[in-house]
Amino acid sequence: MDNTSAQVAAEYDGRLAEVESAVEACREVEQAARRLDAGLPHLLEARRRVCRSP
Repeated sequence: MDNTSAQVAAEYDGRLAEVESAVEACREVEQAARRLDAGLPHLLEARRRVCRSP
């Protein structure tokens, strides 16, 4: 592999690592959103109870 090919390969590897990191971050956000969605009905009910209390 000549110097130019090695440089292109290194740039490609760097970009691929960035994409993989972005994909992982998106998965983490999706998981957090699912947890929030699952807990939202309970949180809303608790809020209703607190707001109704004198």
